[in-house]
Amino acid sequence: MGAISATDETNLELLLNNNYLYSLKLFNICNKHNIKFIYASSAATYGNSFDCYDDKNSFDTYLKLKPINYYGLSKHLFDLHVLSLIKSGEKLGSNPVGLKFFNVYGPNELHKGFMMSPIPKFLKEIQKTNKLKLFKSHHKKFADGKQSRDFIYVKDCVKVIVWLLKKRKLTGIYNLGTGKSRTFYDLAKTVFNNVNIKPNIYYVPTPKRIRDGYQYYTKAKINNLRKAGYKNKFLSIEQGVEDYLKNYLLK
Repeated sequence: MGAISATDETNLELLLNNNYLYSLKLFNICNKHNIKFIYASSAATYGNSFDCYDDKNSFDTYLKLKPINYYGLSKHLFDLHVLSLIKSGEKLGSNPVGLKFFNVYGPNELHKGFMMSPIPKFLKEIQKTNKLKLFKSHHKKFADGKQSRDFIYVKDCVKVIVWLLKKRKLTGIYNLGTGKSRTFYDLAKTVFNNVNIKPNIYYVPTPKRIRDGYQYYTKAKINNLRKAGYKNKFLSIEQGVEDYLKNYLLK
């Protein structure tokens, strides 16, 4: 689950060495010793598809994806490698499972700095200023604050991974999101509500260094995960953010 998770990383060689080649080494070791291999893919592999976040385990379908940053490309290349082996019918001792994580938030993310979820950042700014800035939209289809993500609480992710560890023969690539897309405005309002401060939101331009690789909308189709037998419900942002704030960030 490690490697480089910074979507704004511009060193392609660094990303390929860590996210592709190192993953490949681990994958080969697990295949050799029949160790279950679960790895982190990403929703960034989809690019700005808007309406196409379908995790059909089809090599030909995945070839059509167009990641919009080097991070997404590094993850996409490893997905293609795994799917090509599955398609070939080659016996894989690791029974690999790739998880396309959507926007994960929750405890133990503060070390990620700029790449942590918005919630700790929102909380810090609200506590300091009683107001919050969000990025303006630079896309005609989206109003300011209406950029949206499939936010999933890390505790839900852990439950899925634990479940998968018990499914020794299960293989393939699966979206890991809630199946619902929520706006940054909704998320900001939820943080305000949890600290009992009236929402006061204003908008600033999205930094140019991330603007071209910015995703305006993500929403996981989780049909594959459900078909595989996972039945647990996922927490809404209201439920997840409340737990995160009250039991971790505000303690």
